[in-house]
Amino acid sequence: MTDSQLRYLLGKEFIARALEITKPGSVGRVFRLARGPHFDRMTNFILTPAGQAWCRQGEVQAAATRGAAEGVSRPVWQGRLRELHWGAAVAKRFKQPAPSQELILPAFEEDGWPAILDDPLPPAEGQDSKRRLHQTVGNLNRGLKHVRFEVCGNGTAIRWCCRPA
Repeated sequence: MTDSQLRYLLGKEFIARALEITKPGSVGRVFRLARGPHFDRMTNFILTPAGQAWCRQGEVQAAATRGAAEGVSRPVWQGRLRELHWGAAVAKRFKQPAPSQELILPAFEEDGWPAILDDPLPPAEGQDSKRRLHQTVGNLNRGLKHVRFEVCGNGTAIRWCCRPA
């Protein structure tokens, strides 16, 4: 990055200047915030919470722009954020672990949101695969906005569609 770009990010408070104060033998690195606009090649920068939000918004907008450029509106799964987006809106945010649901969404994302996806859930001992898929899709639809998932293919696949506003 150029010095001008770094000063811009500092001015917007997306990053902060920091001095490393890690003691020898420490497990992790430790920083202390530094004041003032001056920095050199040895200066460290840390991403602030505002900077994290700005980066996340950029990821979502970029994904939505790709979909719009292709002439297709489709969801976007942001795995690190554990959020499903429809355009700029959050369709679903996972606050608790949901392992089965969180296997379906990345599978759709990796395949470019095909109309139908074969069941991505691994077999679970003592559970009927079709019943498990139905339960997972039902849970996935709970509280979901803008998008809906359905089991199809005689219980062996999932499809998604837009939910009318």
